[in-house]
Amino acid sequence: MSLLIQRGLKATVPAVRLSVCHSSTQSSSYGGSSNYVPGKQGYAPGFPPPKNFRDAPKAKLPPKLASDLPQPKDRSRDEPKASSVAKQYREKLRQLRFGYMHDHLVGQEAKREKNKRSLA
Repeated sequence: MSLLIQRGLKATVPAVRLSVCHSSTQSSSYGGSSNYVPGKQGYAPGFPPPKNFRDAPKAKLPPKLASDLPQPKDRSRDEPKASSVAKQYREKLRQLRFGYMHDHLVGQEAKREKNKRSLA
């Protein structure tokens, strides 16, 4: 900075605007988040959370099961036999993806069962 001043150049420093929240009445009225664990998670009583804060954590969705997966539709009946090579390729790829997803979900179910047995 002093080198710039010696050369006769002015250094421009961007102006920073700080906004300090002086809402002591608001922060003291906050009772803390429902999932507050000291030092681990949530917001302590007296310390308001950020704007748009969710007080309770989002509920986790139950795991997907292979039985939840709908049965693949047999599209070969719907289309004429003289379908293009690209359509045949897409249909085989769709069936392959369905099979991979089904196998993956079956494996996940087996892993969850194994974990349940090992913890019990």
